[in-house]
Amino acid sequence: MGRTRYDTIHHTDPSPAAHRVGRVPQFAGLPLSAPEFLTRYRHYDYLNRLDDDTFPGAAEEPGDSWTVTVVGTTPVASISDDLVPARLIITNSATDDDSWNGQETAASGAGEQWALRAGKKLYFRTSFLLTDANNNLATVQQVELFLGLSITDNAVIPGASDFIGFNKVDGTGLVEFVAGKNAGGAGALHDGRVISTGVTLTAAKAGTAEANLTTLEFLVDGTNTVYVWANGSHVASQVDAVNLPDDENLCASIALKNGEGVAKIMHLTEFFVAMER
Repeated sequence: MGRTRYDTIHHTDPSPAAHRVGRVPQFAGLPLSAPEFLTRYRHYDYLNRLDDDTFPGAAEEPGDSWTVTVVGTTPVASISDDLVPARLIITNSATDDDSWNGQETAASGAGEQWALRAGKKLYFRTSFLLTDANNNLATVQQVELFLGLSITDNAVIPGASDFIGFNKVDGTGLVEFVAGKNAGGAGALHDGRVISTGVTLTAAKAGTAEANLTTLEFLVDGTNTVYVWANGSHVASQVDAVNLPDDENLCASIALKNGEGVAKIMHLTEFFVAMER
């Protein structure tokens, strides 16, 4: 029988040298087999029902509903019907600072079902691409995004106080891993820990083809160690007991905010979370 993506995990070198960039395999620390994974981890693939064109914004499965907050006249999320792989497409209207902010059951707080806990692992993966009406470097980079987990907040950019995930600021293509605990000040996403993923989005990566997708992952081991991957390669490890949000429950969060008066578009093909029971 062929090996699964989980097969490399128990062969991870536990020595300090294994924490170097490039030495930690994907799914580091997760179980050996898919059945064991299903048993030991709560997990949810938030984009696993892309045939349902009401997602997000309405009940889709038991316990799965989203609160969506938009700024502007026509920011909208829709499901592709002719692209491979299937995807959620978020489109902001062509006005500066227009935004789309979605969180699972954020209004009641019931969606805050994820948490960093001592002795437990939490894993997140997302695949996405950015494009816009002009599709050139100068305009594709004029947008902000956040993909990950956050405290309930109808404006994750820039107002979330507790968060962990991936962020791109306006005016650059660089995507970074960010984490904040009880953050404050102007632009809370910048008040916590920032780790470079080594990924810079350019116009060449702005088309809608599958080849232009960027895949980012992180694994938190307990409440103080983070591993980050970009497009399948381990790019960073960080021990940080200060900035990781271990005193709040978090909810799945997606945010896209314009940096100029051009319609901005994000395609999401993966948004997956798993937490050790």
